[in-house]
Amino acid sequence: MKRCPKCTNLIPNDVTLCIRCGFDSKAAAAAPQPPASRPATPVAGQAKTGKIRNGLALAVQSWHVLMLNKQLLVFPLASGIACFLVLASFLGGAWASGLAQADSEGNDALFWAGLFAYYFVNYFVIVFFNSALVACVMIRFRGGSPSVRDGLRAAGER
Repeated sequence: MKRCPKCTNLIPNDVTLCIRCGFDSKAAAAAPQPPASRPATPVAGQAKTGKIRNGLALAVQSWHVLMLNKQLLVFPLASGIACFLVLASFLGGAWASGLAQADSEGNDALFWAGLFAYYFVNYFVIVFFNSALVACVMIRFRGGSPSVRDGLRAAGER
């Protein structure tokens, strides 16, 4: 993570455009720089930033991206709906097979296998939509204008 020279906002190293102030470090690097009279000093606290602080800063920046692009809120909404459909399909399957009845003397191994399958499918859905959201956030961090289709395409490729 690095800090924007204009507003000291934390941004990822491979990002050139600050989402808060719009400063483009690529354009600034192309402009002629005056010679430095002394060595550049690091921004206060930059050397001591840890993984938790970087993760929190990235979460705050991601929230800013969501507030700038309201269309990206479709990913958490679609994730919630898909998780509900997964739950409904597994409960419907358990009810149709008779495993959901209280007096059922079903096989415990079958129950645990079904529970694992539900867990796997449900978290696949969650990770898929989260990776689509992260892909759109990274497009926005790089200065692009992401769409829902871009996020779904990126998540589908991975």
